[in-house]
Amino acid sequence: MVQVPPPALAAVDVAEMELWERESAPAFQYSVRAGNLVKRLTAIQDRSLCTAEKPAVASHGHCVWDAALVLAEYLQGHVQPWRQAVELGAGVGLVGMTLSALGVADVVLTDQAYCLPLLQKNVEFNFSADRRPRVRELQWGAAETDLSPDVVVASDILYNASVFPLLVRTICQLLATPSSVMYMTYETRNAAMEADFIKQLEGQGLHCHGISLEYARYATLVPYPEEICLYRIARSHQVG
Repeated sequence: MVQVPPPALAAVDVAEMELWERESAPAFQYSVRAGNLVKRLTAIQDRSLCTAEKPAVASHGHCVWDAALVLAEYLQGHVQPWRQAVELGAGVGLVGMTLSALGVADVVLTDQAYCLPLLQKNVEFNFSADRRPRVRELQWGAAETDLSPDVVVASDILYNASVFPLLVRTICQLLATPSSVMYMTYETRNAAMEADFIKQLEGQGLHCHGISLEYARYATLVPYPEEICLYRIARSHQVG
C-alpha cells in the first residue's frame, strides 16, 4: 500500500506543477495506470539524503528530469511481460518504480553509491517490503554477471562524454541476449555529443531506433517535449 506523505512531505501531482516548481520541490506525485488501477508514486527529491562522499562521476540524480517523466509515461503504454528490468543512473528511480508499479516482478535500480540512500528512501516510501524494487550500486564499465534483464531503461545519462566508453560497455553486457531491449530518453543539449554516443553503440553491433513521440501526450508533464529524444536499443532490428 502506498503511504500518504506526512505534512512535511506534502506532494503535488506533477501535472499541476511548473518546471521550476517540480525541480525545487522536496517531492511530487506521479500517477501510474496499471489496468483499472491507478498507483500514485511519490518522488522524493531530497539531496541531503545522498552520501556526503563525492561521487566518482558528477551526479545530477537528486531530482527528476523531463526525460525521466517522458520515458515513464511512454512505458505505461508499452509495457511487456518483462521478467527483470534494470534502470541505469536511476537517481530518484521514477522510471524503474513505474515499471514495478506496472507489474514487472524484478526491478533493479542502479546508480553510484552517492545516490543509493535517496533511491532506497524512494522505494521504501512507495512499496511494501515484499513488492519493493532492488537498489544496488553499479559503476559503469564494471563487470556484471548476475543481472540478466529483459529490459534496460535510462533517462538523461548522456551528460559526460568521458564515461561513454564505460557506459557502452555496461549496456552491451546487459543486452547480452537477442531478446533484451533498452529504452533510453535524453533531452537534447549537445546534439553532436549525443550522436557520437549512438555511433559508439552502433559500433558495438547494437541497433538504435529513434521513436517518434506524440508531443501533445507529454505536454502536461514537461514544457518542451519536442526536445526529448527516445531510442529503442537492441541487438536485433525488431522495432516496437
